[in-house]
Amino acid sequence: MVWPGYAFYTHLSGHVLLDCVIDNKGKLKPCVVVEETPKGQGFAEAAISFLQPTKMRPPMVDRVPVQDAHVQIGIDFDGKQGAVRFAWRSQ
Repeated sequence: MVWPGYAFYTHLSGHVLLDCVIDNKGKLKPCVVVEETPKGQGFAEAAISFLQPTKMRPPMVDRVPVQDAHVQIGIDFDGKQGAVRFAWRSQ
């Protein structure tokens, strides 16, 4: 995980919510930042750089992967623990 430099050294926590599209093979298309807290600290860029090479399991309908499924991905950066947690849900 790429942690924003200033945030890492100051143990700053942050949250990012992304709106993404997953193709039926699990590849993420470019994501859109819905929210970033605190703004301007590099959390959104870090979240996107972490997720772009990631392959995800696409949502399924009747055991068939959905093409271009919209998902929201929330990523929490815990500055005190140095941990990152993320969760996603289909829209």
